[in-house]
Amino acid sequence: MTKIKLAAAIALLAGSTQALADNNTADQMQIGEANYAEVTQVTEATNNDAYQWQEGDNNQAYADQSYADGNYIDQTQLGDRNRSETSQSTQVGSEAMSYQDGEGNSSTIHQWNSGSYNSAYAVQFGSENMLHIDQYSGSNFNYADMYQDGTDNLTNLVQTGDFNTTDFAQYGEANLVNIDQNGSSNYTFGYSDGVANTVDIDQSGELNLAEVHQDYGSGNLITIAQSGFEHSAHVGQGGYDNAAYINQTSALNMASVEQVGSNNLATISQN
Repeated sequence: MTKIKLAAAIALLAGSTQALADNNTADQMQIGEANYAEVTQVTEATNNDAYQWQEGDNNQAYADQSYADGNYIDQTQLGDRNRSETSQSTQVGSEAMSYQDGEGNSSTIHQWNSGSYNSAYAVQFGSENMLHIDQYSGSNFNYADMYQDGTDNLTNLVQTGDFNTTDFAQYGEANLVNIDQNGSSNYTFGYSDGVANTVDIDQSGELNLAEVHQDYGSGNLITIAQSGFEHSAHVGQGGYDNAAYINQTSALNMASVEQVGSNNLATISQN
């Protein structure tokens, strides 16, 4: 087992200058099994980059950037049963990217604590993968893009704040997506292609939009709940045994459901 830990761009004293903390690059590469890699770039460190590459099984990668702006994290794992985790706290204009190819992998991206204009990208190929992205605690104008290709995948997203956008895509069987947005003017766009997919979207606030498509599959389920003013929900399904539930409260809401096939069920409730 190999363990690598880099502490980059850490200001130990309150009087440390920005020149000691900015524009750093951490690059890690591990090949084998049961490896651990960690990168830490904190304390008002701006424009820093962290790159982590692991090839093998049962590896772990962790990257932490906090109290800074314009930072970038890139994690790549090739193999099975690998785990990656990214944490960006109090960031403005930072990006986090995670790529995993294999089976039984897990990826988590945290962008939280009064952050804004941050972006998170996660891609998983294989089966039995898990993915979680959260942008919360006063996070505004953030963007999350999630892609899973395989079977038995799980996607979970939490966004708290205003003007956040989420894109997701799943290709395979028995996929599950759970998205929770709390704030105003949030947007969710998603696509599921496969069998027995489940999408659950919950939005609270004003002027929110959710658009989800499940095409050329069977046994899919979509549930969208919106609470507030002037929401909009659009659902498209193609296949067999699909079900769509949309619940909207307050005024000036709009919902549309398109189903192609047989034994489909659509329920829309507006108050």
